[in-house]
Amino acid sequence: GRAIAVVAGRAGARVVCADRDREAAEATAGLVRADGADAHVTVADVRDEDACAALVADAVEVAGALHGVVLNVGIGRNTSV
Repeated sequence: GRAIAVVAGRAGARVVCADRDREAAEATAGLVRADGADAHVTVADVRDEDACAALVADAVEVAGALHGVVLNVGIGRNTSV
């Protein structure tokens, strides 16, 4: 996920880094920003439908529109990956 975010930022995308762990999202956003791109952090647990709707609304509010989505989520059978 982090590499995808960095490459998207290098290509000129406004990147929204979402994770249920704010520190992880901030770390990714820091890498994107280090390359001079715009990155926004939001906390969301994509296992929750309402959280997904809020994530999309937040992304649209920050970026003005949503032109692409990359979902890079890992969920194990009994534990999150």
